[in-house]
Amino acid sequence: MFKQISLLSLLVVGLNADNINMQNTGTITNYGTVNNIQNNDSEKAKFDSKIVKLAQSVGSNPNSDDRDTFIGVLEGAKNANQYNISAKEKSEKCIEHSVGLNFLKINVKLARHECEKIFLN
Repeated sequence: MFKQISLLSLLVVGLNADNINMQNTGTITNYGTVNNIQNNDSEKAKFDSKIVKLAQSVGSNPNSDDRDTFIGVLEGAKNANQYNISAKEKSEKCIEHSVGLNFLKINVKLARHECEKIFLN
């Protein structure tokens, strides 16, 4: 029980789990801040909608086995989107960052799929 409480506390503190502040699109509950620095409005809208959809998956499936992976991918996308690099490179950075969150149980295959969905599709 203590271990579960400690991990939950770490998630709440580490990810600011109260809400998502989506620049340009309003607020979504259940995640940390995601800043959108895409170059044009079309890219911004696509990125925002993909992040919102993934954040809603996290919020609507609190007991899902994939919840940690989705949280990791959201954090990875937030990190990768800070760089002015190609979509392919952002996807790889997203995967690297997601897998590097060792306090979460990450399904690498699913993380790769979700990061590619965000940045390449």
